[in-house]
Amino acid sequence: MRCLRAIVAVLVVLTMSVPSYAQAPRAASPDSQRYREVAHALEPAAYVSVRLANGTHLTGTVLGVSDESFTLQRHSRIPEPTREIRFDDVVSLERAHRGMNSGMKVLIGVGVSVAVFVVVTLVGAAAISD
Repeated sequence: MRCLRAIVAVLVVLTMSVPSYAQAPRAASPDSQRYREVAHALEPAAYVSVRLANGTHLTGTVLGVSDESFTLQRHSRIPEPTREIRFDDVVSLERAHRGMNSGMKVLIGVGVSVAVFVVVTLVGAAAISD
């Protein structure tokens, strides 16, 4: 039992002493200067889509731009505080479009068509039965 406890203790000490990837300093992205230029060129309150190096995808309004980061106000169902995003963390920065996509427009059109058909059928049935 003592041997097992000693082995576990050694393993815990070794895993705690090895620097992790998250603690290692990350090199600046070669495209960070380009994203900085794009963010400075955006008009005030531009709606953008951002993909970060950790895989996170964010959409929101750019509220402010500094030399090292920009402030993003996310658009979500539950209000969130603004977020400072460093240009070194950005993998993709592009203007996004608000509004309905084509699939939503098709569904609305189909729904309206079905509703009109049902109303016309009911009115016709009521006129025939009288």
